[in-house]
Order: sequence, then C-alpha cells, then structure tokens
Amino acid sequence: MKKYLVVAFALSLILLLVSPLGGSFVANAQTNTTLIGQLQDQVSKLQVALSSLTQGRVVKPINSVLATTTTPLTRFPSPTVTINQCNNKNHFSMAFILVASTRSELTTERINKLNSIKDAFSNEFYLATKGLATMNTSYPVFTISRDELTEYSFETISKKFYEKNLDIFDFISIYAVNGAGSSMSTSHQPAQNRLNGLGFGLFDNTVEFGSKGRLLGINYERDIDIQENTGTLMHETSHQWCCFAGDNFVPDDILPVGMRNAEMHFFPGLESPYQCATPLGARYWISNGDGTFRMSKDCFETIKFHPFQLYFMGLYDQGNFNLNKKFNIFYSKLNFVHKAVPYKQVSINDIISIEGSRSCTSGQLPLLPPVVNPPIQTIISSYPPGNAIDARDASAGGFNLNFFGGLVPAVDIRFDGAIMSLFPDLFSVSSSNIAGTPEITQTTYITDPPTSPHDIELNLSRYLIPGERIRITHKPSNSSVCLGFLPGDVNGDGRFNATDIGTLRSWLPTAATAGIGANQPLWKTDINRDEVFDAQDLARLTELRNAPDAVLTLPACPGPFGLSTKQSQLANIFSTLRQALEIWSQLLMSR
Repeated sequence: MKKYLVVAFALSLILLLVSPLGGSFVANAQTNTTLIGQLQDQVSKLQVALSSLTQGRVVKPINSVLATTTTPLTRFPSPTVTINQCNNKNHFSMAFILVASTRSELTTERINKLNSIKDAFSNEFYLATKGLATMNTSYPVFTISRDELTEYSFETISKKFYEKNLDIFDFISIYAVNGAGSSMSTSHQPAQNRLNGLGFGLFDNTVEFGSKGRLLGINYERDIDIQENTGTLMHETSHQWCCFAGDNFVPDDILPVGMRNAEMHFFPGLESPYQCATPLGARYWISNGDGTFRMSKDCFETIKFHPFQLYFMGLYDQGNFNLNKKFNIFYSKLNFVHKAVPYKQVSINDIISIEGSRSCTSGQLPLLPPVVNPPIQTIISSYPPGNAIDARDASAGGFNLNFFGGLVPAVDIRFDGAIMSLFPDLFSVSSSNIAGTPEITQTTYITDPPTSPHDIELNLSRYLIPGERIRITHKPSNSSVCLGFLPGDVNGDGRFNATDIGTLRSWLPTAATAGIGANQPLWKTDINRDEVFDAQDLARLTELRNAPDAVLTLPACPGPFGLSTKQSQLANIFSTLRQALEIWSQLLMSR
C-alpha cells in the first residue's frame, strides 16, 4: 500500500504542474508544447494503470501507442529511406509476431498480453540504455499459424512477415504459443553484424530472412503464456551485441579479459555498477565487511545495460565514459554466492587491447551460415525423481542421499546433454514456504573429473522443512524439477495418514519373500535414517503419526520463480512514472 501512496503522491504532483493551477511556467511555455503533450500522455497512462492496479484488475498496456493512433506506420521511417546500420546506434524499431499451431490459439487474450510486453519494452529499453537509445515497438502484432509456413524456422517466419509488411525493422521478436509444436528454444538469431571489436565475425544474412539489409536480428520466445515481463526479451535482444569479446572466465587464467560465461553471457562475478544484475548476467556485489563479498539477490532500480555492453552498442566512447574504469571480477572456489573476493579487474580498454577498437564496416559483406546459438541443455531427471516426496524422519541423523536431511542439503540433476556452465546464477528456486526460500550455494559435477558432465549436484543453503515443496528451475532452458519433504508420506500422495502405515507394513520382508519394499528407494522407506529398511522404520512411522505436532499435508508444487502479475504491473507503473519525471525535468531545464 505504501508503494501505491508513493505513486499517487507523485501522480498528483505532476497533475498539479500540468494543470492550469500549475502556475505561469506552464502557461508561458509556448515553446514546450511537444514536451507538455508527452507529459500529459504519460500522466493519462499512469492514471489508467494505477486505477487498474488498485482495483485488482489486469492492467491494460501502459505505453500503448495503438490505443492513441490508428496509423502506426507513420511513426516509422518512410520505406524509401535507407538505414545505414553503421550510423544507426541510437534509434531502433522492433516488430512482433505471434505464431501458433492453429489460428484458434491466436486468442485476443494472448495478443493483448504481447501488446503489453512490447509496449513496456519500449520504455525499458530506453531506461536500460540510460536514455541513449530508443526502440520503437508501436507496430501492430502480426499473427501466423503453422499451416501458413512451409517449415518452422526463423527464415520462413520472417519471410512470411515481409510478404505483408515493409522492410523497416531492425529487430523482429517472435513469440510462440507453447513452441507452436516445435522444439525450438528461446534464443536470439543475428541476421547481420557489421561491427568490429565485438569478438564476432562480419556477415550479412539478411536476404535469408527476407530483408533487404535492414534487419539486425530475430528474437524467439518459446511460450507467450509464461511470459510476465520484458526480462527475457531484453536478454535476447542484448545478444545482438554481447557477449562475444574476450574469453570465458577460468580460474587461474592469464588472459586479461576473462569476463564471459557460457560463450555469450557475462560471468556472474563481473561487477554490475548498479544495484541490480544486468540483462546478460553481471551481478551486483555487496561487501560482507571482512574483505569478502556476497551476490545481491535484490534489485532496487530499473535494470540497465552494463557499461561494457553500452560500449559494444556504440553508446559509450571516450567522449562520455572513462574507458580505463576498472570493474571487479569476484570469485571463490568454496562459496561463490556468499563469500567471493575480488579476483581481477577489467576495463573497456582491456577489451579493446584484445579485440581492437569498435568500428563499423559498410558495403557488401559475405553471406555466412546463420550463427546458431549453442544448444540449451534441459533438465530430464533428478534424484529423487521429479515430484518425489521424502518421507524420512526430519529429526534423526543419517547419511547423505543428496536429498534434503542428509549431511549436505543437495539435489542431483541430470541434463539431456553436457552442461558446461555450472554457476548457481543459472538456477532459481521457488518454495511453498512463505517464510523464506533456500538458495543454491554451489553447483558441482557429481564425478571429478566430470566423466558424466550432464550430471551435477546442487547444494542448497538449508534443508527443507517438513511440509515444504521447492521447484528448482534451470533458467536458460526454463526446465525444472519439483521436490517435497513430508515425513511419513510413504506413498507420496502429499498426505500423511493411516494408509502410509499400511503401505509400509505391506513392504516389510517376510519369511516367504523379501517383500516389495526391497525395491523401494530408501527415501520412502528408511524412516529412521539408519540406512536399512526394517521393522524399526514401521515403529518410527507410528510414532510420527501419533506426534501432536505432526505435519500431515503437503502443498502443491510452487510455480517458477518470477514476478507476480501485480508486481509486473507495479514495475511498469514506476517505469512510466520515471519517464514522466524525466520529461518534466526537460521542461524545467528549458524554462
């Protein structure tokens, strides 16, 4: 509620200033009519957004150009104007496509959701570049069904788009409905690169996508239904420029620009100068007061691009930024998240010394095979398996099964291919426990050396508590596993009752047979944690059932970690409010 009051106060102040009661300044600002009109437009959007939020309704697009104009084409350059991508560093345009398996899946609800995302992205991109670049997203959403395509690919989708739309866009962002029946993953596909100094080859594949030289790249978002904000789109768009320079971070390396991770991201240990992570992974680090630093999990300001990326984009140069400014890289072999130390430093000039100065090459460029992102590995199993429930006693000691309550709280995860990046930042945890969520403190290969690099162990900052479920999500692939802890829930139905006692009794070995319990995993049967399933486990299960403080039910698996709908709305409101205040500042300076 306090946040709503802050927004209402600022909104009231702006309304006062732009109204006739605002004084002679506004009345006499004849030369500022454009800025005043923009300010009034922002205020009207804030009024709609704030009203929707406080009334509990889904907010309509806050920055919706479509709501105020019926001729969006007039907001773009004339089709007769040729954009020289060597000179185009500050003003970009992006088209949006919604693609589905069938036309019936292209619902109004999904189109409206994509409108909200694209309108918010225009604001967020401006803020991410510190006001140095803009992204026009006002063109209407274009829809395609798979039966309109000869095959499902970036090339065929974009060519179908250009059949009915002008070649006036720097970026195309494709959102699918549940992958539109394909296996394509969320990614960025560059169409051309004319920039030297990025650590990236020069090529022009625009003709392969149906463009005549304007298109820079294509973003692909696999599932519109799980998108809540612009974070993924900002991340993928960033890949047009970053991060290809320098080498991947390796402990004890001798190369000066070890700032990358997983080939195209910043190493999480790279220092963010803001109180937020940057879109491609550099994190904000907080001093522990003892010479070590911890990785911040919070964010206190609008996400901005790292200065390194602003340099790659051509927005920072020696005229407006100190190219010798050093940024720390933090690292620790023992506890990277909570107890890292400054390992080395890197500056833009260090990047230039390796990659050469940023420059642009105009004219004809070779047609190269499309640059394909490395495959994103997906979680396929865990130990215990997904949706498993640990039924063992929470109070007893025992050996480490790599599953809650052992000597080290950990989970074993298997991917569908070799996983080359193990940094905890690539995973998120959500919990049904409202009092707090465990964090991933360390990730390691299960074998050393990694004979099976698709099997890793994730260490958690604490054990689960009885009655808690967690979901562990691998953020690059959006694949996850959900696990729970309910002492006594032998049959894994999410409840602890008399049925579990009967089930465990039926599993006990008899004189005639070893019993089917011999084939059950110990996390179901070893209630007292002595590494053996026997009658003592049945006795302990009965004691747990009769305990007055026994937890008897387990909630459903939590959803993936992310912003709630209201949190997303509130973030968008503050973004629009900031833009309104910036326009007001321009008015003051021009007084």
